[in-house]
Amino acid sequence: ERSHEPITRAVITVPAYFGERQVAATREAGRMAGFHVMRIINEPTSAALAYGLAREATDAATTVLVYDLGGGTFDISIIMLMQGAFTVLGSEGDNMLGGDDFDRLLIDRLYVTAAELGEPHLASDKTAAEKIRAAAEAAKIGLSGQLATDVIVPALGASKIDIDTEITRVELEDLVRPFLEKTISLAQKALSDGHLTASDIDQVLLVGGSTSIPLVSEMLGAAFGEDKLRNDVHPMHCVAL
Repeated sequence: ERSHEPITRAVITVPAYFGERQVAATREAGRMAGFHVMRIINEPTSAALAYGLAREATDAATTVLVYDLGGGTFDISIIMLMQGAFTVLGSEGDNMLGGDDFDRLLIDRLYVTAAELGEPHLASDKTAAEKIRAAAEAAKIGLSGQLATDVIVPALGASKIDIDTEITRVELEDLVRPFLEKTISLAQKALSDGHLTASDIDQVLLVGGSTSIPLVSEMLGAAFGEDKLRNDVHPMHCVAL
């Protein structure tokens, strides 16, 4: 908030799967950028701090599953909190799965519509491709809050076609369900590898912008219990907070 004040110190967050060499390289990168790196913490721990779990800590251990579905990656971390101390019990993920995949599914859907209107090669038209990408992302975001959205993309391709189509939340859910099923399978694998079951999880933290999709909460609720889901902190802000 305060302008023109130099920033000399930093706390840096890293994915839970980072090893010692990756953490050391991150610390060195921070030093080279001119910062005194105060501390490096992993992202699920930072999310748990943002959710206030350190303040809630009691003598009894709390086991938390951090479900982090961002734009380009998916990470699961299981952490145990006891008397303010965090221990990572397990982690899993897919660094090639995220909201960008959902965008691509909707982009392909819009290309099919364009082909039906007589423009089958818009992917090679940079201007048209960017318009369609932006429209697909906006539709995905809109469908988190409404059951259907009108997608209008005018003047595309040599023949200047206008895409004007409706996409429903049900249609989006049908497209993304296989990806979300994979995230649940990875969460269950993390549990299995840590010799845990779903009943051992006390809370599930939703982290990352793609957790705004209602189907994510629906599937996590079915797997772990709706009463365990925590989404009271902005999913795109919690790691930074």
